[in-house]
Amino acid sequence: GLPSDGLSIDNAVMIANADRWPLMIDPQGQANKWVCNMEKANKLMVVKPTDPKLTTKLETAIRMGTPFLLQVPFRLSLSFSHSIPPAFRVISV
Repeated sequence: GLPSDGLSIDNAVMIANADRWPLMIDPQGQANKWVCNMEKANKLMVVKPTDPKLTTKLETAIRMGTPFLLQVPFRLSLSFSHSIPPAFRVISV
């Protein structure tokens, strides 16, 4: 889970109650583990940007209404916005 400090709790409450998807900068992987545990029962689909079936998996998740986590390694996150396929740029802004 997440640490029990006030900031982590506040962030978790905002993420759990948000109407839109969150962008999490998570160099230690704590939020990633938390989301995976929180959405395990809902069949969370975890996909890396290098997955050749990224588009198909995202379409499937949207069609089926299942949660989708695009897992970008922290070292790539700074340059990742330039490698997002054009079809996703509109929804990822």
